[in-house]
Amino acid sequence: MPEGGLASLSVEARSFCDVRAIRSGSVLIQAAYSFTQLHWCAGDSKVAKPRGSKLKDLSHVSLVGTLTPDQRDEYYLTTTESQHIDISDFRGSYRVTDLDAISWNYRQIREIVHKKIIAVVKARAYGCGLASVAKRLRDEGCDFFAVATIGAACALRESVFVGNRGTTNNVSEPTILVLGHFPPEILGVARDLSLTVTISDPDIWCRYEEEIRREAELFHEKPVRFAINLDTGMSRLGVPVRSGNIGMALQIARKIRDCRGATLHDLYTHLALADQLRDETSEAEEVTLSQIRTTEEVVRALDAEGAGALNVHVANSKSIEQYQESYSPDWITHVRAGGLIYGLAILDHQRFRRSAKWCATLARVERMIASGGIGYGHEYHATAGQLIGTLSVGFADGYLPAKEGQMNWVRLNGIALPVIGRVSMDMCMVDLEPYVAARGVSPEPGDVVDLLSSEQGPEDLISAENLGRRWGLSRAIVLSGIRTRVSAIYTSKSTHP
Repeated sequence: MPEGGLASLSVEARSFCDVRAIRSGSVLIQAAYSFTQLHWCAGDSKVAKPRGSKLKDLSHVSLVGTLTPDQRDEYYLTTTESQHIDISDFRGSYRVTDLDAISWNYRQIREIVHKKIIAVVKARAYGCGLASVAKRLRDEGCDFFAVATIGAACALRESVFVGNRGTTNNVSEPTILVLGHFPPEILGVARDLSLTVTISDPDIWCRYEEEIRREAELFHEKPVRFAINLDTGMSRLGVPVRSGNIGMALQIARKIRDCRGATLHDLYTHLALADQLRDETSEAEEVTLSQIRTTEEVVRALDAEGAGALNVHVANSKSIEQYQESYSPDWITHVRAGGLIYGLAILDHQRFRRSAKWCATLARVERMIASGGIGYGHEYHATAGQLIGTLSVGFADGYLPAKEGQMNWVRLNGIALPVIGRVSMDMCMVDLEPYVAARGVSPEPGDVVDLLSSEQGPEDLISAENLGRRWGLSRAIVLSGIRTRVSAIYTSKSTHP
């Protein structure tokens, strides 16, 4: 294995695996049962495919090449039967992403909107793994992706979509839209990688134009794709427009059309209140419909000027569920789907599937030899003989302390256990007595504890909704907040490559 390189482990699967420990970075792999297919990967190169039972040592497998920074935190495990995998370097916390749920949700969105879908894969695909999620969506036929950062866009183009490179007219090349700020000084990166750059404020176009003039020959040969973000009410980024006052957006669109090294590809807006449940008497509905009408006003005006065909998108995941007006009109070409792809529905919990769950293994199981405080600050006092478990997961992994008056919970084999004491950077403790009372036996180090379930809705004690309620955060923040040092496992029953 190259120094500093990390490998990925991949196996065909039928179900979620029962994992004691997973960690890449160590060559030694000990497997309790057989695999149908196992291979290590470096980028897109499958190095080996050993077959057989009780594969215990793959140290002979040489790794060719290295993984991109985005891929280094992604390790793959799927199995045909319940497995116990031990890899010596594992810390004890891992996220499981169900790629079949990603596929399922994408297909549901497609059935609802009957429009082209822009898959929003920002924040490492909402914490579910950028490379793996994007590849699966590409297999589903998605050819348009949106990210927040230049780094994510470069990772997609240079590693995930390698082989799909071409000119701006190459229809086989996936479109990548950068939703966030793109510094003019590196506009050449967007040109070279065929990225679509968002006009994030009214004044930035002048700086883009200066950069295009500075390297006119290169930009004339391959123009940069631009998107205008219409600020119709979010008041965050974009070109400010309101009904009857759309002149600034039209002016910028004209300047882009008149610039030889630039082309206008997209026009979009962000709906500020679409996440609030729709009510005909509410401000949310009034504001949302007003934003949609203002966007249409800009589109109609550009069309009258002969601007040509543009990608127009208004709907996000929340509005897909509530506002048919945000995707059904003929002047709208696409929808931007983020949360729904990962199962974060606000209404139809039965139709969409959660794509991820989060687990940790018990690092220590110990009875208190005397009563006393545990953890920093001794915020919890245990009794003599109380059985306490330690989990190697803390706030540096994205598992946060509960708000005042709230309590974190985890689950072991269906038994709810309270998190006790202060959640520290790398660890937290749980009271194991409810498990002993219910099962009559003590848990053991290495037993798997669920931190975040893949169930929908507030009924589940450790759903994203309930973790978010305890932490004072949204479901999307809970999911995307799982840090990269938490190992990643990907499961699939399908035969996607």
